[in-house]
Amino acid sequence: MKREIAISYNWQCEALEGEIPFCLAEVLEEHAYDRVFQMLKDGFTSGELCCNANIEIEGKNTPEDGWECRGWWEKREVCL
Repeated sequence: MKREIAISYNWQCEALEGEIPFCLAEVLEEHAYDRVFQMLKDGFTSGELCCNANIEIEGKNTPEDGWECRGWWEKREVCL
């Protein structure tokens, strides 16, 4: 038996108007991995992502509570 499993996720940060700079993308990627793997262990196959990242972004005024980003992830399986 051969099985292919794919995890996809997306993030949106309204305060940045759709542009997520690399420094924030790295933080969001790490957060997504941690959250997705924990939820997979708990038996979920999809779910919400939420992260408030307190990092400086050049040319932007960092909100007091950090950059609020939200997203969604899902797992897909294909038996080959």
